[in-house]
Amino acid sequence: MLPAIREYFESRDPEFRTKRYLIAVSGGRDSMALLHAMHQLGLLIASAHVHFGLRPEADFEQDLVQSFSGQLSIECFTTVFDTKQYATFHKISTQEAARQLRYEWFTALKERHGFDHIATAHDQEDLMET
Repeated sequence: MLPAIREYFESRDPEFRTKRYLIAVSGGRDSMALLHAMHQLGLLIASAHVHFGLRPEADFEQDLVQSFSGQLSIECFTTVFDTKQYATFHKISTQEAARQLRYEWFTALKERHGFDHIATAHDQEDLMET
């Protein structure tokens, strides 16, 4: 799997090893695998986790991401949003509110900390994601 990931990055940017990546990590299998793979490739990475306050397992997922990042000695950024309040105020769906909140936060982190790229992982069921 790592050779395929390495080839993917090299095909898009031959200097990918010198770049800094902010990895969006939800705690799900896809994003945890991406974080682990990018760590295995020796890339300059940090993780970013958003707690949307929507599901009972959100506290566990945040702890999981923080713990795994710590085990890998990777800086981990976390934030908590009141997603339902944001959705109500902006008259949008909860899903759209979550998308807006996370990408605004990821972009702010990227700019504030000098990351070159934001990496997100998606499985085949994530048809509506960017």
